[in-house]
Amino acid sequence: MTNHHLTPEKIESAALQANLQETAGRVVIHPRYQVLQDIVQRFQGLSIKLEKLLYEINHPYRNWQMIIPELRAFVLKNLHHYRKHPQGPEAFSLFTSIFLDALEESQKNGKLVRRIMEAMLAYTDKLINSMDSACLFRYQDVLNGFFIRLRHLDELDHRVMMFMVQGHHPMKKMALRLISIAGGEEKRESFDFRPIARLMRKILQLNYGYWLGEEDPLPWFEEQCGEYCADWQAGPLLSAISHARIRSHQQALERITVDDDPLAGLEKILQLPAHMDIVRLYRDIPGKL
Repeated sequence: MTNHHLTPEKIESAALQANLQETAGRVVIHPRYQVLQDIVQRFQGLSIKLEKLLYEINHPYRNWQMIIPELRAFVLKNLHHYRKHPQGPEAFSLFTSIFLDALEESQKNGKLVRRIMEAMLAYTDKLINSMDSACLFRYQDVLNGFFIRLRHLDELDHRVMMFMVQGHHPMKKMALRLISIAGGEEKRESFDFRPIARLMRKILQLNYGYWLGEEDPLPWFEEQCGEYCADWQAGPLLSAISHARIRSHQQALERITVDDDPLAGLEKILQLPAHMDIVRLYRDIPGKL
């Protein structure tokens, strides 16, 4: 008689399989996602792909590690189908809410959080870059709602917001694009720039706090180099990334108000260096050595 020994791995695998089988019949796509399906229902291939994706998103054991690459590819590839649709703004709000849910549930996994943030901002960046003035005003409410939610991300975890501050899709570039497509002065006055202005101020506050937490490069170089560096070409670059200069940017930022005239405040904020501006200064220094 054969004696079958169940190892812990087999027991765990069998239990997982049983759970998956038990929940498979209970996965129901939430009705709020119906609009996403309605918009692409004419395209059979897309409709099937979306249904599979929504099934995974609504699964009680959803795996964001697997979902996020698929979701990123879907929203970027099919942005034009959703953007031009009358319910496009609602679709944007739903897709970004999925990304934000993923951030909340994955906040302890830094590598995954970075991936989620990159995907969400890549999607937002592509949407904003594809807009004209009329489209922007159609999306105004959902974009501003999204910017408000981004500003409160540090309530989840301070580190989550830093992935946006230091990300590959700078919010500064998106903010500049919003201003440029809003149109002439009269149209700009009818767009509410307050949420993006407040978000940009928060991003720069965190940015300057980060750099002031790093070692000040100027005293270190002066100590190492002494009088030999008196005529050094990299001198101005080092001054530009010194703690003294960053503190001056920080103080300038604190003096900017965005409540009375959000657009004017935003334009002043955007003149200050963001994370990638400071990174570029660091990268330029070796060439001056």
